[in-house]
Amino acid sequence: MLVLSPRSYSLTPTTRADPVTRGKTYHLTRRCDRRLRRLTPDSKVTSIVKFALFHAAKECGIEVHAACFSTNHFHPVITDPNGRHPDFMQRMNSMIARALNAQHGVKGHFWGPGSYEKVELIGFDALLRTLVYVTLNPVKDGLVSSPKAYPGFLTRPDQVGCTFRAHKPATAFFGGNRRGGDPTALPEDSTLPDDVELTLTMPPAHLLPEGMDLAAYRRVYQAAVDARLAEILAERKGRPFLGARRILAANPLTPPPTPEPYRPRGERPSPVSGTREECARWREERTAWRRDYVQARDSWPEDPRVALPAGSWLLGQRYGAPVLAHPSA
Repeated sequence: MLVLSPRSYSLTPTTRADPVTRGKTYHLTRRCDRRLRRLTPDSKVTSIVKFALFHAAKECGIEVHAACFSTNHFHPVITDPNGRHPDFMQRMNSMIARALNAQHGVKGHFWGPGSYEKVELIGFDALLRTLVYVTLNPVKDGLVSSPKAYPGFLTRPDQVGCTFRAHKPATAFFGGNRRGGDPTALPEDSTLPDDVELTLTMPPAHLLPEGMDLAAYRRVYQAAVDARLAEILAERKGRPFLGARRILAANPLTPPPTPEPYRPRGERPSPVSGTREECARWREERTAWRRDYVQARDSWPEDPRVALPAGSWLLGQRYGAPVLAHPSA
């Protein structure tokens, strides 16, 4: 941990901080640089992303409820019981980027600058909408006609409660091919396990209807997927899908032929998804937290007695600032 003196500490006053709170459920997204299809799901890429996801989730205690790795972006839906999802994303993104740069024989940025998005999910309606979106993402994007037809790693409602296993990939980065002395490869004494498991879990009870068990959750989730799938197929009006063969034949160092969706400059997705009342309450709480955070941040480290509000992740984890405990701790 780096402990800063008052003179060495500097943080731009306009930096917008967000609390990292235990027990929250999120929809996360990250996109490849320049929309390149670096995640084109051949067998080696799929083995890398599965291992990275499973290992990062295990190391950080993350619960995974759904995940989709498309050709140039990914969507996990997770719950963070321990307030460690920044570590989770850093570990997973770093392993994927380094392993696939080695696999594709390139250097430089893997993930697009500013492409990280995090949406907190409040309530069952928002959760279900997001789960359906993630499950049908390759269908919505015109890649395949159903989730089962997608050749990459994509979870489905019938897999909730199931345990997946990923083997350490036999690729250059993981030491599967050390010819040439690749400097980006892991050292031979790496402590990464040979196998790692991940159980696809139900979301926490407070987001579910009272008394909903695994069987009911699967039924509701599957029914919502089926309904939305029918809508997507109707909207396409018979237009063909790309198909698994053409997906796998794509050059991973090129972007897709479709234009990038228009987004007004500076526009970002809402950081929260729920009912109007739930989102309004969330924003009030976030405004109050940021007020307390800025007040404490501006007093630290000149006054070491000042403690930042619970959830102040960056200054606490990386710079040794005192942080108040979570109420549930």
